Amino acid sequence: MKEEQKSRSDRAQTRVLIIGYGKVGSALAGHLSRLGYKVLTVRRRSEDSRNLVSVVDVIVFSVPDREIQKQFMRLRRYIKPGTVVVHLSGAYGVELFKGAVERGVDTLALHPVKSFFSRPQAQIDLPGGYFALDGTKKGLRFGRRLVAQLKGKAVLVRSEDRPLYHAMCVFGSNFVHPLFYAVEKIGKDIGFAPQRAREIVMPLTVGVLRNIKKQGAVTTLTGPVKRGDWITVKRHLKALRERQPELVILYKQLTRFLERMK
Repeated sequence: MKEEQKSRSDRAQTRVLIIGYGKVGSALAGHLSRLGYKVLTVRRRSEDSRNLVSVVDVIVFSVPDREIQKQFMRLRRYIKPGTVVVHLSGAYGVELFKGAVERGVDTLALHPVKSFFSRPQAQIDLPGGYFALDGTKKGLRFGRRLVAQLKGKAVLVRSEDRPLYHAMCVFGSNFVHPLFYAVEKIGKDIGFAPQRAREIVMPLTVGVLRNIKKQGAVTTLTGPVKRGDWITVKRHLKALRERQPELVILYKQLTRFLERMK
């Protein structure tokens, strides 16, 4: 109990400035406040941020990737030594904070391995799961403590590996969208509303993902390509050419890759 009280007291004395107030920034602000941190926010580029960065302990740049380094460089000379600067990008590491360490400023790249499509959903889904970290010793110490407070799990992904790591995340998230776009398109062609098509296919997809989680992608592969049923594959392609020609190239490319996986 005493340790928890001390921890909460430390949080109450830690001033966190969040620059940018999009989906992730607003969710993080809400949870930091809930955890007892003193949270300040700057929603857009302004002179206010120059005054605030000199009096806080942690600065979170919750802005688009292309803006992180620009915003940091604009404010760098106002940030006091000992401050931890943080960004939430998955594709970049702490190299965006150029010159920070030389000025006695600690760094942290903190990427939640989540997909956020709205503020309410981000607020609900931010806690838990994995967070990819990189940074200085002090930055990582703060990051690991925060991830634990968010009931998540921290993994170290160094700056040089961040582009490949982020590509891994894109394969596991963004590339699912064109597949379900295809599900909706085909479903509509045979009389199902998009929501109905998703409802029909989703249990199949969830089952596949559950199997992959347990045993891996190659071991659990099923379907016509796995069975070598090329007659069925040709029938699929014939139907797609006649009724959904824009999906033919996607089907062919994925089929070729499945064949190499066998």
